[in-house]
Amino acid sequence: MNKFKIGSRTIKTGIAITLALGICHALNIEPAIFAAVSAIVNLQPTVYQSYINALQQIGITVIGVMVGLTLALTIGNSAIVVGVSSIIVILIALRLRWNSVILIGLVTVIFIIDTQGDFYLENTIARVSVILIGLVVALAVNVVLAPTDYRKFTLEKLKQFHIDVTNIFHRKILDFIYMRKSSEQDDKNLIKLLEQTESLRASLDIYKNEIRVLPYSTQAKELVDSVSLLEELYRYDEQLLHKILLIQDFEKERLNRLAIRDVKNYSDSFQQVINEISKGNEKILKNSHVLQQGILEQASLESWIDYDIADREVDEKLEGWYQKHGGNPYYMSALMEISIIVYEMRWIAREQTRIYDKVKTYK
Repeated sequence: MNKFKIGSRTIKTGIAITLALGICHALNIEPAIFAAVSAIVNLQPTVYQSYINALQQIGITVIGVMVGLTLALTIGNSAIVVGVSSIIVILIALRLRWNSVILIGLVTVIFIIDTQGDFYLENTIARVSVILIGLVVALAVNVVLAPTDYRKFTLEKLKQFHIDVTNIFHRKILDFIYMRKSSEQDDKNLIKLLEQTESLRASLDIYKNEIRVLPYSTQAKELVDSVSLLEELYRYDEQLLHKILLIQDFEKERLNRLAIRDVKNYSDSFQQVINEISKGNEKILKNSHVLQQGILEQASLESWIDYDIADREVDEKLEGWYQKHGGNPYYMSALMEISIIVYEMRWIAREQTRIYDKVKTYK
């Protein structure tokens, strides 16, 4: 037996339509049906989106009234005038990038120009009122019945993104250490993660703006702080994603070079640097989990690992290696690759520590 789940958006739509029609009938304002249409158009997934949509609707309604009244009073209310007015309103809306409220602007124009008799002003006020009633009702319903789980929804998306990016980076470093090709699944996941960045940024922006229009919240300060941390972690993850791409860029060439020379093991001096990279890779993974708990799961912070790839020791190893093999293109390519890895991991260590220190100030 199929089970039907009624979502909050469905319930809000029903309530908004009922209230819009009820208010118009109580005040004897017609045509009430357009109040319902206005309410439906202005219902948005979040309070912020509804707020922005409401401002645009008010703007396009004023424009529609001005265009409609001007042409109706100077030219008349023929079908041609309605068509010309509609084109003008559409062009203005597109110019202002108010694409989502074009329908309301057109409805307003049609209402105004279609008004019969000599009472244009009175009829205009009455007809515009039904639109504004629907708009106010929709905004009120969105505020009162705001989606309580939007924060949870955003956190879940950012958490999964953080986990996926962190794990792929960890495996990329392991692939580098063990001289192996990355898995096809990781390559596919990398493409998916790149495709997600735009929608994740949009979700984060909506969540941030949602808090701005909820000043009554007793948790407003805490929420603003949490958004700041979410933005920090998201920027870090996005940059980490691009560092994965950087490593991937030289992966194929490196594996071909190693295969041609039939390299099975590293030299002792190179192995020491690889060991430092391996230890740093595990610490990055551990600290990523700590940031995940502190920012995305709102849990107590676990013990933090203060680390950096041993600067002086590693640099001395690389410098000695360069002095010994500086004239050999094969060794120079290897030196460039491992230098990039070391540099990027040092950057990651600094960024993780910076974000962790910021988390501590909010705890």
